[in-house]
Amino acid sequence: MKDFKNDIYFSHFMRIFESSKRTYLVYKNQQDEINSGEKSRFIHQIEMNYKISIEKINNPFIPRNFIKTPIIIEKTKSIIHRLNELITHGLSPSSIHLYNYNPLLFYYKKILGIDNPYDPDKISFNKKKVGKVIHKILKILYYPIKKEFITPNYIHKMKRISDSIVKKVLLEKEKIIEGENMLFYYIIKTYIENFISWDEKCIQNGHNIFIKEIECKVSTNLNIGPKKINLHGIIDRIDEYDGITRILDYKIGFSKIKEINISLKNIETIFQDPNYSNTMQLLIYVYLWFKSSMFFGKEKTPPIIGIISPEKNGKILQIPINFFHQKKKNITYEDYRKNFLPFLLKRISEILDPKIPIIEKIY
Repeated sequence: MKDFKNDIYFSHFMRIFESSKRTYLVYKNQQDEINSGEKSRFIHQIEMNYKISIEKINNPFIPRNFIKTPIIIEKTKSIIHRLNELITHGLSPSSIHLYNYNPLLFYYKKILGIDNPYDPDKISFNKKKVGKVIHKILKILYYPIKKEFITPNYIHKMKRISDSIVKKVLLEKEKIIEGENMLFYYIIKTYIENFISWDEKCIQNGHNIFIKEIECKVSTNLNIGPKKINLHGIIDRIDEYDGITRILDYKIGFSKIKEINISLKNIETIFQDPNYSNTMQLLIYVYLWFKSSMFFGKEKTPPIIGIISPEKNGKILQIPINFFHQKKKNITYEDYRKNFLPFLLKRISEILDPKIPIIEKIY
């Protein structure tokens, strides 16, 4: 069945490829915290099976002899006023990531309130759509057992009803799965089935999983000088795994790594480099958890944070995040306050600093 589904994905891809007069095979060649920067197997297969002219271009959309001068915008009183409104309303990890990715896009979206065609959210629209649907389906499936242990009986129930829920959420008002939705259906269905199987395997191996929160909204106030920042986010899942709290974030992109290691040397980079957005997001989530009422009474059992992502074979993997050279799985509030919080505050201060202009990043 797995090979059959892969054939469906590839046949859709090849129909588009074979009917195109000109094709650009684009992939990210820079390694980040999850992806290796390698070509997909589809690109390798096309290169091997088709006699096509292949030209390697680092950026196919910008001529090589074109040197672009970055746009620089000084922070005026109106921009500073808008930033103050933003932090009062709420600053999220995604907003900080957008600034890290390109301060100019942050300016367009968060200051001016307009969409930009080169916004990474726009470029990855289909991936974002699939991610939203998957999150919604997992919430529907797991919310009924919030504040309860996952049991074999409930696993079987989720397996039984998951396909109908996938169709209902994906189709909404439509009646037939066709076209683009057909491809989305198989991707989402496979992810959900493998996610349930991931939990099932843990239960079968004798572990106890207690669901504490699903799609949990958390927020706190940060003080930076006279400014109060409302920091907020939505944690996909908080559970207890054999009595240890886990703060988990779902991702739909394939993972090629087994773990993420954080050293004292790379903490500042995590809060500034867009390639570490997933780790930064979780580090902000764990701080929000520390500051919430859920943390009270949990000082002796610090949490584990992890990314839930599929491997290339489709199986769901929890990517643990290890702290410091001792490869600690847990992080205490004291560790966070001492080693992480200063760099989070520093990055937010830089975003708000009237003396630091908004400078476009050229990729």
